[in-house]
Amino acid sequence: MLGNAPEVEIEVVWDGSICPYCGQERLENIPYCKMCSKNMTSFVLAICRDLLYSAGQTKKLDKTAKEDLKTEKEAVQEMELFNVINKFPYNFAARCQRYNKALKSEGVWFAHMVAYRFIDTMRAEKNLSPPMIVCDPMYQIVRDQVYDFLQNPAPDKDECEAFENVYNIPESRDDGAAVIHSMIEELERIKRLTIARSKTKCQGCGKELTTGKTKCDDCLKDEALDNRRSIASGVPAPLTQPQTDGGSVASRPSGMHIHDK
Repeated sequence: MLGNAPEVEIEVVWDGSICPYCGQERLENIPYCKMCSKNMTSFVLAICRDLLYSAGQTKKLDKTAKEDLKTEKEAVQEMELFNVINKFPYNFAARCQRYNKALKSEGVWFAHMVAYRFIDTMRAEKNLSPPMIVCDPMYQIVRDQVYDFLQNPAPDKDECEAFENVYNIPESRDDGAAVIHSMIEELERIKRLTIARSKTKCQGCGKELTTGKTKCDDCLKDEALDNRRSIASGVPAPLTQPQTDGGSVASRPSGMHIHDK
């Protein structure tokens, strides 16, 4: 049993059908476990819906207005998905502070999920099984850190940064933020959420994005690789290339990626 709360019990498994989000046994014909499925369709849905249609971002419409005023519905401007994913933990923390039961059930799951995804990412080369991940000393440190963050009504800048470093890992497609992103996409697929996805451009190469991120996956990979090479060589990686007519240009052509052979 993980966590000290009697309201929730997390059981990771060695093999078989494993939930990619948290390492528990998957449900039949569903790619995730019972706990992730339940949380996705309850509090994750509720928080993301509130964020998507939050005050100051949209005009909230009741069911009658949505049915009768289609033209007004078109004027609704939703919060960008990128911001929903980033703001989700803070709104969830506020929920946990209002309701102790939420902290002892949903909070335990969230702390486990973020820590599990963090260790799985950081130890990817070891290909650890779920029980080995939760036995890693760093897992317990991260899990407790996230759980404490959910209870803190006024985290300072350092505490927020420490949390975000384990929740949102730039070079990872499988961190805690990615799980929330995947859940939002699944809720959209089963028509529990409606998301207006505005197209943006990658800050690195100019490619059009609909993922809510500021950079495409290729740019994130290249950035991580450049950072590793920079650390190895001791020379900072250049961000731009000089040009003769003043100013600077992006180091790669718009929408293209160049990889060494």
